[in-house]
Amino acid sequence: MKKEGYITFTELAKRYNVSESTIRRDAKFLEEEKVLMRSHGGVISAGQLQSISMESRTEKHKAEKRAIGERAAELIQAGDSVFFDAGITVLEVVKSLKKDLEITAVTNSLLVALELIQRSGIHSILLGGSLRNETFSVVGPLSERNVCDMYFTKAFIGTGGITPDGFITYYNLNSIELKKKVIERSEKVILVADSSKFNKRGFSAAATVDQLNLIVTDSISKPFQTELEGKNVEIILAEL
Repeated sequence: MKKEGYITFTELAKRYNVSESTIRRDAKFLEEEKVLMRSHGGVISAGQLQSISMESRTEKHKAEKRAIGERAAELIQAGDSVFFDAGITVLEVVKSLKKDLEITAVTNSLLVALELIQRSGIHSILLGGSLRNETFSVVGPLSERNVCDMYFTKAFIGTGGITPDGFITYYNLNSIELKKKVIERSEKVILVADSSKFNKRGFSAAATVDQLNLIVTDSISKPFQTELEGKNVEIILAEL
């Protein structure tokens, strides 16, 4: 668990040649010992949970996130209706918006909303829903119903990890349905993610890479870039 972060019950059962019920009993015991947490068909290590806290994510890859935010903000034009996901890299996009830009902006992030209200030209909408303290965001059926009445010219989303087989994954199941609905209602879906997110797996997926139009990142391996471009996903590299 310390090495891999998240593993499914099925993978563990095969690896140790035992039944899934045995793995689940062991996982329950280890969760009680606060070594790991069970979630969505698998287990995530306590160390991994710590590493994805808001404070930790704010400090990690700070220069890369800022550069990505600045480059991604250049893609927004006057008159756009834009959804901004909850996440540190998406927050950097908002911080880099032109001061006089006139757009409609929708978000489920309290931190993003606080940035948006400082800009007089932006009509800002904060979704309702259940508050997630660890990410200062709202999720749940109420926010999902809100989004069902909206359409976006662009959506900026973050990720916990992009898997080698092309899934856009996250570490919390509660926000998945909202992300799916936003993607369905967006003309252009833009993923902003620093290079540490490639070949990394969360434990729930909201989309596949072929549902994206564009990825803004600081660096990407040639094989991964070739694969994405083969799926008509444009790659923009931000300069540090």
